[in-house]
Order: sequence, then structure tokens, then C-alpha cells
Amino acid sequence: MVCRGIKKTLWRIFEGTKCLTSALIRSFHSLGRSLRRAHYANVRRNMKIATVIALCVLLTPTIVGANDVLSELESRISSEGSRAVLIDIWNTDKFGAVLDGIASGDERWLIVGYRLRNESDAGVTSMLRESFAMALIPAPSLVLKAQKEGRLKYSVEELCGSPFIDEPQIGFATFFSKALLSVRGIKDKDLEGIKQRCLEELQKGRELYIKAPNQALQPTSALSRRLG
Repeated sequence: MVCRGIKKTLWRIFEGTKCLTSALIRSFHSLGRSLRRAHYANVRRNMKIATVIALCVLLTPTIVGANDVLSELESRISSEGSRAVLIDIWNTDKFGAVLDGIASGDERWLIVGYRLRNESDAGVTSMLRESFAMALIPAPSLVLKAQKEGRLKYSVEELCGSPFIDEPQIGFATFFSKALLSVRGIKDKDLEGIKQRCLEELQKGRELYIKAPNQALQPTSALSRRLG
């Protein structure tokens, strides 16, 4: 009888120990999963930080390089004149930087573009026009104000209607939708007249593209350039 009671007691102790052991194992597994999740979260966060730093390092030389070119061109235009500078750079990477700078809508690049446009002709004029048209998206007020004041030697029709000799990289549909949105957002009352004229031309260009995409291009020479 005593032996039977001892056995029952030992069995209960064994069962209790087994349950405790199982609970401890589950707890350790849960803790392990939590630690792994925390570790992976830290890894992902560190990877994101490293990616941002790498992008900054990679992009900084490009930004600095573009600013160096801009400062150089501003200085040379002042000392040598726009025509001499344009003749020297039009078939080089610096002219590509000019086109990209104008398209960005940066005011300093736009001023350089106005001055080079005064001395341009033929295919160079067409390439500059494309970049000024692209600048309607980030800087519509600056571009239209310059046109109104006579500093930008293009008509409203040339700038806003069908300015391209090749389809822009962003595509016609995206260009017209973004340009229409940007120009509609102009608040300057002094630009209301030219704003409405530009909107009319943009709408005409958009409708022409929808009806006949190939006719939305300017029938100019093959000196076309892909815009960024």
C-alpha cells in the first residue's frame, strides 16, 4: 500500500516536471523567435541606412559635377559671350548637362539656357526647346514669365503645343498630363493671359497625340535628343 502511494506521488512529480519542461522549451522557442525577429529587423534597418549612405556617396559627385559645369558656363558666358560658349560646347557632354539642367527647372540653368538660345539655330534650337518644354513641369511660372518678358525666344505655341522632335523619355501622355497640371497651378495674376494660352496649346498637343501620335512630333532634322 505504501509502495503504491509512493509510486503515485513519484508519477505526479514526473508528470509535473514534464509539463514544466515542455513549458520551458516553448518559452525558449518563443524567446528565440523574438530575438531572431529583432535581429532581422535590426539587419533590415542597417541595410536601409547603408543603402541611403551609398546613394548619397554615389550621387554627390554627379551633383557637384553639374554645379561645377554650371558655374563654369556662367563665368564663360559673362567673359566670352554666349555664342562662343555655345559653339565650343554644343557637341560635348557639357551641352547635355545644359539640356538636363534646363529641364530640371533650376533658375540658374534656365538663365544660361535663355542666353544660349539667343545664339542658337537649327537642331540646337530644337533641342533647347524640348528642355524648356520639360521645364514647364517643375517651373512653369519661371518659363512662361521669361517668354512673356522676351527673355526666352520661343513662341507659346512652340513651347506648349508640340515642342518635341523625338518622344520624351517620360512619354507624351505623362508629359502632357504633368505639364497641364503644373501650368494650371500658376497663381501669378500677371501670368494669367500667357497661362491660358499655354493651357490651350498643351490641350491641342495632347489631343493631337491621342489622335495621331506620329504627328505630335516637330518635323525637324534628325538632331534629336532623348530627354531625362
